[in-house]
Amino acid sequence: MTDTAQKIPVRIIDEAAIAPALDSIPAPKCAALFPDVGMAWKLHVDTPEGITFAEFLEGIIGIIPELLSAHDERPMAEQLNETYLHGGGWRPQDGYVMGSDGSLTYGSDRPYRVLASTNIRDETLFIYDSAVAAIVQRKAPTTFEVSRLD
Repeated sequence: MTDTAQKIPVRIIDEAAIAPALDSIPAPKCAALFPDVGMAWKLHVDTPEGITFAEFLEGIIGIIPELLSAHDERPMAEQLNETYLHGGGWRPQDGYVMGSDGSLTYGSDRPYRVLASTNIRDETLFIYDSAVAAIVQRKAPTTFEVSRLD
């Protein structure tokens, strides 16, 4: 167990009752609750053989559960901009297109599929390969920003 998992209590739950944020995103495979920060993280891909769900999820979301809190009234981007200072904060990048399944494309790059997600109020944070993250604001009109969290 790593330091991140030791700092924030985690409870693995059955994901069947938690709906995805966008209609066509693949249904989550399972989820983990982080009660201290009032958040549930959903994993949208299968866990590879030989690795536990907790290890796989932590490999995808890293320290992000330490950077966000549902108890903080600020938007996710503002929280990340302040708490992720060693990584440069939240720096939106233009040029990404989001599909109805939550996937991202950037120019001729291969599409990024949603690996994990979490919700705070009217926002959803999607995590992708290559440390790419997107925050979707679900209030009308729906908008999104993309940044790297590496």
